[in-house]
Amino acid sequence: MSSRKNVREDIVLDKVRELRALIDVDGDSVECNVDAWYEVLQDLCNLPISDAVRQGYEDVLTTFPTAVAMWQRYISMEIAVKNTDAVKQIFGRSLLSCPSMELWTQYLKFVKSLNENGGVNGLVEVKGALEFTLEVLGQDITAGRVWQEYIAFLQTPKPGTDAFTAFFPDAQPGQEESARAVVLRRAYQRAIVVPTPFIDVLYRQYDAFENANNKILAKKVLEEWRPKYQAARQILRERKRKVELLTLMVLPMEPGRGGLLQSNQLSLWQEYIKYEKANPQRLEPITYISRVSLAYDQMLIVFAQYPEVWLEYAHWHSDGGGGGPALAVAVLARATRALPGCALLHFAMADIEEVQGRVEEAKQVYEGLVQLIETEVEASSTKLETDSATQTVHETLPLDQGALAWVQYMRFLRRTGDALGSRQLFLRARKWCLASHHSRAPWQIFAAAALLEWQVGHESEVAAKIFEKGLDEPRIVKEPEYILQYQRFLCDIGDTDNARALFDRVFSETENLKSSLLWQRFVQFEYELGNIAAAHQVEQRARQALGEMAADTVQLALLKYQFQGSWPCSPLQRRHLEKTLNLAPSSLPSAVLFAQAAEPLLLGYSLDPPEDLRKSEGPLATLLEELPAPQALEGAVVPPETVIDALLAYDLSAPSVSRACFDLEAGRHPLDLRLGILKRREEYLNGEGSYPVEAAEPNWYRGEEDYGAGYGVAQGPSGYNGYGDQYSSRQYAYEQGYSSHDYYADRYGDGQYGEVTGAYWEGAEAAAGYQEGPAIYQGYPDGAEGLGDRKRYGAWAYRGPRKER
Repeated sequence: MSSRKNVREDIVLDKVRELRALIDVDGDSVECNVDAWYEVLQDLCNLPISDAVRQGYEDVLTTFPTAVAMWQRYISMEIAVKNTDAVKQIFGRSLLSCPSMELWTQYLKFVKSLNENGGVNGLVEVKGALEFTLEVLGQDITAGRVWQEYIAFLQTPKPGTDAFTAFFPDAQPGQEESARAVVLRRAYQRAIVVPTPFIDVLYRQYDAFENANNKILAKKVLEEWRPKYQAARQILRERKRKVELLTLMVLPMEPGRGGLLQSNQLSLWQEYIKYEKANPQRLEPITYISRVSLAYDQMLIVFAQYPEVWLEYAHWHSDGGGGGPALAVAVLARATRALPGCALLHFAMADIEEVQGRVEEAKQVYEGLVQLIETEVEASSTKLETDSATQTVHETLPLDQGALAWVQYMRFLRRTGDALGSRQLFLRARKWCLASHHSRAPWQIFAAAALLEWQVGHESEVAAKIFEKGLDEPRIVKEPEYILQYQRFLCDIGDTDNARALFDRVFSETENLKSSLLWQRFVQFEYELGNIAAAHQVEQRARQALGEMAADTVQLALLKYQFQGSWPCSPLQRRHLEKTLNLAPSSLPSAVLFAQAAEPLLLGYSLDPPEDLRKSEGPLATLLEELPAPQALEGAVVPPETVIDALLAYDLSAPSVSRACFDLEAGRHPLDLRLGILKRREEYLNGEGSYPVEAAEPNWYRGEEDYGAGYGVAQGPSGYNGYGDQYSSRQYAYEQGYSSHDYYADRYGDGQYGEVTGAYWEGAEAAAGYQEGPAIYQGYPDGAEGLGDRKRYGAWAYRGPRKER
């Protein structure tokens, strides 16, 4: 048995290592099979704990440091074997980076079990854990139970006991209850402004608490706090609707690697963040900052590898009404630790420091970044010398970002008045450039240094010398972009002779001789600044070097006669030429480019999609972004499975499309056709799937709140007890299953609604069955009841007009 267990363990751990190996040293996935990851993680969770399994958990959590479910399982395994020290260490690593109520509830249970017989010190530890949890997660919609527990815990110790003294050290003799009342009042007042399902219970307790102490004072205090409680209560339903579809249990994959679930969750989280930032409850600044910060921190559990989320979070703090620049810098400091290979985040942090006048702090950000890449290049050089191998050490930043770090640092020093420091930095950067062992050289460093000397320092001669130094580097002289930068500089300063001579110099390199980019610019240069004979001569040389090219005559003509977006032809001819030559404005989406380059369509059709279609969100929009341009000859090829999954993620059945059209005609927001993250109804109800939301039992819009008592029949054998106040919270409103073409067919066909056959949305008679109670969706589109009065509760829960029994 032990041998069999070890074999299974080895298979699972080998699979973990295999999947991790598909993530290269730069952190970019070579291949990412999301389903394979979830499958192997499930297998890992089913293994008994051992040193090898512990290493498996560590490998997974190194790859996905905010994978809440894996932290929870890892902790549970260690608790089961009473490895207390390991549990403490794991909590210390996971809690602050994963503000998930499930994980923190596990933490509270652990602290309470650890201090169950700890006397006064144990009680103080539990109190501290509760306060710590509420400090981090007190604004969470699921925090109501913790608030209740904390308040009850404060009421436990009796005056005169050591526990009471430890809980309320400032209490004076004879005024113990007054001291406790101050702390309790503050706890209640914090709790009743958090929209949670426990808010009514908490407010009733608070009301009783105030009236028990001093009725006159209670009236005044409650008059002040009742509107705040009512404001929280008023937004509870809307907040629940937005939160219920969110999940923290998704693996924090890189952008575009997590499939349709990832893209759908991104849209849902962005909508929720926007809602909280709008401050519908009109919270005071401190509470508002805490509420929005928690929303961002929870979003980052799933999207920690998305730079834009970090940037938006920091921008909200610095410029959008958040906690100010200091908190913005703190967010970006976390971001650079989470994504050390994203120079964008380092630059943003330096900018915030610079804007605040903290020049030295901004300089330290740049300095820390370039010191890191200098150290890595030195280590790589040492390894090559000692190992005589081509393998290099891990580089935090790829070559182009490393060059950009030097460029931004030089610009920073220039604009802060340190021209000498900028020049000295260029010498360091040049040394780094020459020491790098990449096949390509970071030519941007030379170009940036030269242009700074010319554009900022007005030193054209110094700039020319720097450009020449770049050409002395064997790798840079083969970079067409660098050559064109130098040539453009020479033209700008009026040195056309050297600009022309530059082409002849660089064409001595075989790689440059085959560069169509250089030849095109050479031809264009001669037509703009030379003479017609020289231009024709360059054309002939280009043909000899490159060979005959398809449509090269037209391409050369456009190089000669086009200027700053003006074309020497009609708009229709321009579209034809763009299609022929694969030319299109880069500012438009590829689908629009294809449409504009196509032949004119039939009358009544538009060449361009509607504007709002271009700005659409969701899995289909994500798919379109990932597709290569229609005319592209190279680039990523989207797997067919991704195309199919994106299309299947939309409910395009006739009822759903018709309902969307009805909404549009009535001026209402249409039903979102995306099925979202919810699994199909049949999978969940048949036990084949699991509800992918962090809350194990979300409460989906019971009839007593939304539809009144008495919808349809009074009861049903499968838990669908009518549509009244007994509507089962376990049978979630999986409307995506109903909205295809079998509305309520297989779940309501058990007898409680009669036999339902065929598609429900067929004509005015609706469907057969529903003999008991009026039909909720009766008739479509010509039925007597129609859809005019339907209510929308959540993204999917459409239930038609209200009916009385």
